[in-house]
Amino acid sequence: MKRACYLAGPMAGWKRKKYPEPTRPRPEKCEACGGPPTKRRLHLDHGHATGKFRGWLCHYCNTNLGRIGDNLEGFQPLINYIKRAGEHSAQWRKDRPVASGVLSYFPDALLEVAHCSKAGNDQHNPGEPLHWAKEKSTDHADCIMRHLMQRGTRDTDGVLHSAKTAWRALALLQVEIEAENNDQ
Repeated sequence: MKRACYLAGPMAGWKRKKYPEPTRPRPEKCEACGGPPTKRRLHLDHGHATGKFRGWLCHYCNTNLGRIGDNLEGFQPLINYIKRAGEHSAQWRKDRPVASGVLSYFPDALLEVAHCSKAGNDQHNPGEPLHWAKEKSTDHADCIMRHLMQRGTRDTDGVLHSAKTAWRALALLQVEIEAENNDQ
């Protein structure tokens, strides 16, 4: 099978394409992943549209780039898949310290937001298990402002308006993150 940039060899009747001249010397590591050369060498990468030298890649990065092509959108389904799978690096998880960075800072506030969730569920989904009926709450920004204007007081159901503001702000943030992930 003929590949995009090189060929099976003279025995197959194909001629080797002339590669562009590198503009910098071959480094010790792959310029994409930072890993060592695979199969004891780095591959010269070039733009398929321009034919110009781009850099030096290990076998794995070169192969993956060749499969996806020079189309950035080709990577997006894979990025979305990894995000959906919920697998994140240790550094990614360390950069989001939920216990020490949120729970320890705001224990009483989070308890009040949890109370707000329960009161809202009892009001909007009576008799149902606690869940967020997203289709019933879509005007988060307006609700944030209404409750913020009454901060420091309690609503008719006994929940602090500031807790409702926080709940709505979290809801808005969650919706925005989900929409961003779906767009990617």
